[in-house]
Amino acid sequence: MKRILVFCLFIISTLQILYAVEGMYLLNKLPLKSMRKAGLRMKFDVDPQTGYPKIAAGVVNLNGASASFISPEGLILTNHHVAFSGIQQLSTLEDNILEKGFLARNHDEERHVPRFRASITISFEDVTQEILHGLTDTMNPVARYDSVDYRIKRIIAREEKGHEKVLIRSFYNGKSYFLIRRLEFNDVRLVYTPPRAIGEFGGNIDNWMWPRHTGDFTILRVYADSENNPAEYSEDNIPYQPIHYFPLSVKGLKPGDFTMILGYPGRTQRYLTAREAAFTLNVEYPEAIRHFEFLVDLMDSLGAANPEKTLKFASRIKGLNNYKKKYQGMLDGLKSRDVIGEKQTLEEKLYHQGKNRDILQQLDKLQKAYETNYHAREKFYNLQRDPRLVAIASDLVRWNHEKKKPDLERERGFQQRDYDKQQRSMAYYMSAYDETLDKILLHHHLTQMLKAPATERIPLIDSLFSMIKGESVSQVVGRFVENLYSETRLTDPDFRQRLLDMTPEEFIKIQDPCILFACLLEKQAREIREEGKKRAGQRMVLMPPYFDALKDFLDHTIYPDANGTLRCSFGHIQGYSPADAIWYEPFTTLTGVWEKDRGEHPFNVPEPIKSIRLNQNNQVFYDKGLEDFPVNFLHTMDITNGNSGSAVFDKKGRIVGIAFDGNYEAMTSDWIYDDQLTRAISVDIRYLLLNLTEIEKAKDLLNELTIIQ
Repeated sequence: MKRILVFCLFIISTLQILYAVEGMYLLNKLPLKSMRKAGLRMKFDVDPQTGYPKIAAGVVNLNGASASFISPEGLILTNHHVAFSGIQQLSTLEDNILEKGFLARNHDEERHVPRFRASITISFEDVTQEILHGLTDTMNPVARYDSVDYRIKRIIAREEKGHEKVLIRSFYNGKSYFLIRRLEFNDVRLVYTPPRAIGEFGGNIDNWMWPRHTGDFTILRVYADSENNPAEYSEDNIPYQPIHYFPLSVKGLKPGDFTMILGYPGRTQRYLTAREAAFTLNVEYPEAIRHFEFLVDLMDSLGAANPEKTLKFASRIKGLNNYKKKYQGMLDGLKSRDVIGEKQTLEEKLYHQGKNRDILQQLDKLQKAYETNYHAREKFYNLQRDPRLVAIASDLVRWNHEKKKPDLERERGFQQRDYDKQQRSMAYYMSAYDETLDKILLHHHLTQMLKAPATERIPLIDSLFSMIKGESVSQVVGRFVENLYSETRLTDPDFRQRLLDMTPEEFIKIQDPCILFACLLEKQAREIREEGKKRAGQRMVLMPPYFDALKDFLDHTIYPDANGTLRCSFGHIQGYSPADAIWYEPFTTLTGVWEKDRGEHPFNVPEPIKSIRLNQNNQVFYDKGLEDFPVNFLHTMDITNGNSGSAVFDKKGRIVGIAFDGNYEAMTSDWIYDDQLTRAISVDIRYLLLNLTEIEKAKDLLNELTIIQ
């Protein structure tokens, strides 16, 4: 009763100053005045050489997700689910660290995680003028796309030197282009991960839900060469010494406290049209959900009596379930919030301004054309990417086709600078390859395409089987698939490597059936890509003025959609009301973990967690206000996929948590921010430290951290 009374009094006293904050801000355009008003008390010192905030050097892009340096010896903190695929790769049935957890007691015990890449942003430079100079709105759309693409590649080739990696991203719907310099480290090693029963507590049932009780944390270490530069994995490498790392604070949080997130949000689409939103809601999301369900059900059935397959498919199933639930949540939210109606109302206002009518009409026409061939494109994409051998063969065919061109004329992703990426991609696909699964997927997609209406079929598929008469589609497809997999050599890593290194003249002589099939697919894929280029070129003309028109009607600060670049979000610790007469408090506790225990996955509480009691060693992690050990918390934070693993900072720039999820009721935040509902779910840093102290007895690891008490 005392806790409830104190909480209510606090809410009443702060109601006038608390507000949710929308926006994923670039670090060179931070709304510092608003941030300080909200409670920020740290400085964003700028590097005099790059003009970029120094704090950026402590924030890590980890395979497209987020992490942060937490020690002078290269330790990085991220989510268990971000590291999940790497942990799975390191697991075997005999040594299943995915299930039992892992702690390296010294550097020698740390395990290299294949294909994990950690990069840090070191500068951010405007190159808009060089990209767009001389381009006109009347250009052929494909020519415009190709011109922008060529200039991007030219700048990258000129600017990418030494250990630096360069990428260029467009912002504000194509109005601006920025060059981003990064250092990319290829030697990342696992230091600590909790048992799956802690790191994935609640599983897909609790995913995106509140209240949450998940220990979604993992610690890795970045290694470098003897001169502290990025290097490929080697036993001679030493822990990287970051320019900036963050202290951890156990001082705790309370409702109303300022929080901030620095991370790499992947993609939002808040400035798209009503028609685009409607097609996504009515067609794209429902079809994606059905496809995810098909894949998950298939892998579940194959792994039901096969522990080896279960382990192999674990990461793929986890990712599919995550997106399936997110898409379903966005469907529910888009309907209940009437996002389409809101966009239509906004566009009606724009339309009444005569200067915007032509833009709106052209965008509508462009979207209509996109919708026309959508089903055929999706069927083709699933055919080309779901079976992993076909995906590898398709990439090899495209790689060797692009080799014929001068490097600057190759498509991005298939230049010489992408050679290592191609190797990693093949290794990734084969890490969870299963022939039975692959054959079922290829058989399914070919059959579906052959049975599809004529408008949704791809001509080459019909021609592939047109010469075979008197048999059922299933028989024809079945024999084709069996022959392909029995005769291909693509499962041989040496053969794949030789194909990657061949000259185009050598490659064209290859008679491997999977490669020959991929060559047929590539002809169709090229047509689809050309249509995509045309559409992208048209959007380059239409979206910037559409964005300018929106600015006059939006009542909040304008910020660019998320695109995988480093961003800052800020807000406060705050609960929410998902429905009438329901209020969710912003903290969960260890008692809540115990209360959810069912003795089986995903609610199986490990015995060491059940045994934790307040004592002299762990009292610093105990929250007197909660009268318990904190586990997870809610805050008004604008994040999306890619922010997973982002450190949560207090007002002084100390890590107090790790972001790992959003709430189901606000999954529409990729489309529209709702200050009453949108919340981030984060794990309290004290729960991580409690586990390291009580369960792992990880004294050396704890001593490496800077912990503010």
